[in-house]
Amino acid sequence: MPDKLVVVVPGFGSRTKGSCLDTVIKGLERFAVLHGANLQPDDGGDTASHKYTYYEFPNETTSLRFKEAYWGDLVIPLTDKSPLSKMINGFLIVSFWIFSLRVVKVALSNRFLLFWSVFSAITMLMWYYGVTASFLTFLGTDEGKSLLPAAIHSDMVEPLVAIGKWMGGLKAWAIASALLIVLPINAIVDVAYSTRRYFQNDDDMAAVIQTRIASVVNDARKDDVSSVVVVAHSFGAVAALQALSEFTSDRPVHLITVGSPLAIACARSSALEKSTQDLLGNESIKSWNDIYSNDDWMCSAPPVKDGQPRFAAHSLKLPSGFSGQTATKAHFAYFNEDLLYELILSR
Repeated sequence: MPDKLVVVVPGFGSRTKGSCLDTVIKGLERFAVLHGANLQPDDGGDTASHKYTYYEFPNETTSLRFKEAYWGDLVIPLTDKSPLSKMINGFLIVSFWIFSLRVVKVALSNRFLLFWSVFSAITMLMWYYGVTASFLTFLGTDEGKSLLPAAIHSDMVEPLVAIGKWMGGLKAWAIASALLIVLPINAIVDVAYSTRRYFQNDDDMAAVIQTRIASVVNDARKDDVSSVVVVAHSFGAVAALQALSEFTSDRPVHLITVGSPLAIACARSSALEKSTQDLLGNESIKSWNDIYSNDDWMCSAPPVKDGQPRFAAHSLKLPSGFSGQTATKAHFAYFNEDLLYELILSR
């Protein structure tokens, strides 16, 4: 029996190649045990090949081949860049996300998404305040002075440095700095920076990611598999949707998006909005199942009208609690849910 190819597309949270793939395989192993089935690696127990057979009682089997479309190596952390780069790009990401009326409108439609959006916006503004103070102080160093023409050093540098020190010395900022220590500030800023780079295709980031995904799905032909299931998590769902929106295949392709930010991402990108409609009309995509939860503040239901053929949205209640939601634990809790593996096996 030909294999079924399962393509895993990770999100920003999977910085290590293969980590999201391993999570899906381990989740399926747990699912099998709890349902009286068994997931066994082929090739004499060699798990490195990612070829498995799923045995169900009494004698049904499903042959599975797993691959990952990894793209974490394309993510460039803004928090590692120079003070000048942080200053410039910080302004760009703040204006890109916070000053978008369509994004605000989508955020207002869901109280959970609104909380996360407000939380992220305040966090980014606090971070940018600190970046500004640090940059102005940096201008007083020998390296910082080289950024300005020599003719205006005496007139501008000292006052700007004084302003930076004043900003950094405010008691309110001291309190904010303490809060930033316990908040996931770097993660929020880096994600905001990388999503902006993706939507504007800086350094061909979007094109490269989408090509990687399509290339792995294309392996269905050379590997002679009967069908393809694409499991895309978080922002990986955005990239997978665009990669498959006009994809053609002689093998059935099924898309499963998990914890996706498609609603707010479509509000910021008209190209993604068009890709969503193109995917819904693509005959090569036999089904699209979206799994989301209001317990996950980083996602919401996708912007798809009811009654679309081949599309279904599934709302879950995730047992993460308030602390788990604020710590983004809920964003990865989908991999413990039976529904995900039921959909993988049934496609």
